[in-house]
Amino acid sequence: MKRLLLPWTCVFLFFVAYEWLYHGVIIISLYKETPWMWRPLGHLYGTWPIIVLGQMLQSFAFTYAFTKGYEAKGANEGIRYGMLIWTMFEGHYLVLYSIQPITLILLYLWLVGSCLQYVFAGIILTKVYKPSIAFVEEEIPNALQA
Repeated sequence: MKRLLLPWTCVFLFFVAYEWLYHGVIIISLYKETPWMWRPLGHLYGTWPIIVLGQMLQSFAFTYAFTKGYEAKGANEGIRYGMLIWTMFEGHYLVLYSIQPITLILLYLWLVGSCLQYVFAGIILTKVYKPSIAFVEEEIPNALQA
């Protein structure tokens, strides 16, 4: 569990910063076009602890799953992992588009933005995750032979 702390913290901080920048700055105008669908901005400040808890849970699951399949293959592994997680979770945006009056451009930007988020987070994990000594002694020589 100790080896998870640094990567989990890095991914958590990245998720919070990315979500704020992407949704709160870059595409905020699209949310303003459909104000009846969203909580008022002032109300979001009151739900901040719930947002943080959600980001903590998501970043932990993302990090934990990565460590269980870690192959020490560098940034390409992080890209592949981010894309896999993205495909697993992004179907809900398509469903939301089908049942809520979300604009097509917002759907597109959610899909693109979350893809970038998961890919960058996967790359971050390849840079900060340090496997156990047993993994390094066992797996790295095998990877070099392949």
